[in-house]
Amino acid sequence: MLFSPNFNSHRSTDGLNIAVILAGQVRTMDYCLPKLRDSFDGPHTTSYFMSTWDNNEHSAHHGLTNSSTIYKPSSAGPAQMNARFLQDEKFQFADFTIEDFDALTAKHQKVAEETISIIPQDQKDKAHKNELESKALVIALNQLYLLKKGYELVRKFEKTNGLNFDIIVRARPDIIFKNRIVWPNSGEIVTDSLRFSRRRKHFLFDGYFAGAPSDVAPVLNGYDAYFKQLECKVFFSPYISKLKIRWPFGHTSHRRLMGSNGRHSVLRSERFCRYLLAQQKDCVKIDTRVGVKIVRHYSV
Repeated sequence: MLFSPNFNSHRSTDGLNIAVILAGQVRTMDYCLPKLRDSFDGPHTTSYFMSTWDNNEHSAHHGLTNSSTIYKPSSAGPAQMNARFLQDEKFQFADFTIEDFDALTAKHQKVAEETISIIPQDQKDKAHKNELESKALVIALNQLYLLKKGYELVRKFEKTNGLNFDIIVRARPDIIFKNRIVWPNSGEIVTDSLRFSRRRKHFLFDGYFAGAPSDVAPVLNGYDAYFKQLECKVFFSPYISKLKIRWPFGHTSHRRLMGSNGRHSVLRSERFCRYLLAQQKDCVKIDTRVGVKIVRHYSV
């Protein structure tokens, strides 16, 4: 089947206010941001918000040049992130926040270790070994925390300027799109994240999703929801994941039992985001096939 990335692109965004939250390390910002700006451009007003770490030293990736992921050398991103860098006139942010990586990682490391210690043994016996590593939970908490801080910037901006955003996009500053963005209608969440493997499992990549504020708020508030789930000591309650995937020539539905009784029983970030999306019962999740590529820094 041939796929068209523009099957929903007829939706007019004329006059809409759109917020783009770029949550993550800056990595290849000088390479990616101009391309992201072109992708998000249109007959609407776009406001960009950055949520990143003060420590950018651990963004380099070595020995991965054979990966399908794109790697580009970049001059952007000082080892120690600062406000002056993000205020560069080359790219205007409506607001940004720079968070203390070491302090938050230490806090999340403690949470991760305590969490793993209380996982019931029957769940540990079923879980994949990687699910029981504290590092996986630390990464999840760090990602969700940056998204939380970015969302706070959006809400602050709305209050200060007396406006409401019509669409909120969650993206990363180290991605580019191969095709134009497909904008969601009310009651839709669009993403390049829903994929079927050969085993017919769907995955949520943490690179991109967009929707009306009421539709994506549960995912944007994922950090607080994550802690509430940890307090329940259930990783996580069984539920039915119902996804309706829109293709150029129709829809397909996918129904799958999820929960803490299988190999993936600990709340890593991408699975928890999928869990939150599944709670939106009246919201269609659409795989737009826009073709997201991660672009990360390597030393030259």
